[in-house]
Amino acid sequence: MKNFILLFISLFIFSCDSDDNPVYISNEIDVDWVLVKLNSNVNGYNNNSYHFYFSDPSLTHNVIPGYNDNGVTLLNQNEEEFHFLKINFQQEIFNYNLEDSFLGSVDDYGFYNELGTCLPPNCGNYRIFVFNDYNPNESVSRILYNEEDNYFTIFDNYGFGTLLNVTGQLEIIDYK
Repeated sequence: MKNFILLFISLFIFSCDSDDNPVYISNEIDVDWVLVKLNSNVNGYNNNSYHFYFSDPSLTHNVIPGYNDNGVTLLNQNEEEFHFLKINFQQEIFNYNLEDSFLGSVDDYGFYNELGTCLPPNCGNYRIFVFNDYNPNESVSRILYNEEDNYFTIFDNYGFGTLLNVTGQLEIIDYK
């Protein structure tokens, strides 16, 4: 019986060495923000939209919600920058041209006019959806990017995750 106990203890001790070749290798990385574009063209009309997710509360941007007719516009100082999303992240500024998501102004029939002299921020809206900014109940607490399978898992404050598959119509613009 004593030999059995010694055998059991020695098997336990010598079988617990570190493994240099683990079975599970994660190819997911933590990211602080991601900007994706939904490429959509319906009946010849541009319906592109941008989706911006971020988990870092120190990040700032120039998106203004509810500015013009409950739409979204961009706060920029001069005409050359009207269509640029600006993201300030860790003292670095990132600029993205979102002109292809600009809706222009609404005509007399309730349709958006993408042409003409209407320029933001005085008129027009953008198709930009920002997550972790407007509603604290829907904020983003963590973002994981799976580089191999090309998808993001976005977790909210309650621990629930949403998969964002960035193949097909979704295009990654940038992430950090």
